[in-house]
Amino acid sequence: MAAFLLADGDRNFRRALEIALRLEGAEVSTADSAADALALLHRVSFDLVAVDTLLADADRLLELTTSAGLLTVAVGPHAELLERAARLHHVPTLEKPFDAAALLACARADGVDTDAGFAA
Repeated sequence: MAAFLLADGDRNFRRALEIALRLEGAEVSTADSAADALALLHRVSFDLVAVDTLLADADRLLELTTSAGLLTVAVGPHAELLERAARLHHVPTLEKPFDAAALLACARADGVDTDAGFAA
């Protein structure tokens, strides 16, 4: 199953998305700042990194994750910031609020195995 890093300053949104992704069988790590996300990136491998465009140093985090070849999705509540992230960093974007299915779809579109392996 896919491993996700959610770097988002909104604690409630981050927690709700973490729970929803875990219910889908994903491995999820969270960070409330770009600095914390960078620290996690040095220790753990991720299939997808979601970066809140409102974070301080969001551009730096987006630049580092994309240059490292990580699937990165810019997320946030402001269309202007999302458009800027897409233009500068060539990343897909999701406007808040969105659900776990939308983030899983981004992962699948990039070829990430999001099958939890549960028997039907």
